Amino acid sequence: MRKDLLSWQIKDYSLFHQSNINLAVHIATFPLFWIGILSVPAALLFRDASYLRLAPLALVAFAAQGAGHKFLEGRPPHPFLSPVDLVSRFFAEQFVTFPRWFFVVRHNAAEAAAASSHGTNVAKAT
Repeated sequence: MRKDLLSWQIKDYSLFHQSNINLAVHIATFPLFWIGILSVPAALLFRDASYLRLAPLALVAFAAQGAGHKFLEGRPPHPFLSPVDLVSRFFAEQFVTFPRWFFVVRHNAAEAAAASSHGTNVAKAT
């Protein structure tokens, strides 16, 4: 696993997620990944194997996001160093980096841009 994975991942996240269509794919599929992965402990916790029917949703999310990066983004992601690197990066992206980027970093950047734009308009008006 990469050292400082979460900080490494968030640092250039916007560079690898420029396509609005790929962003929509991520928005639609990251909850599917959560549901698919969490269905396994749910099946164990509730002793009900029917939860496992949801597990393939994690693979659907993985495939859809992989296709989004391959076909919709101009910049490919950094190569995976090993199978462990692939799994750790994908889990970190789904459970931490994407939600953090989407709900915090992206939102703060939009607010900063709006404030900057507002400040520019005010300066032009004076």
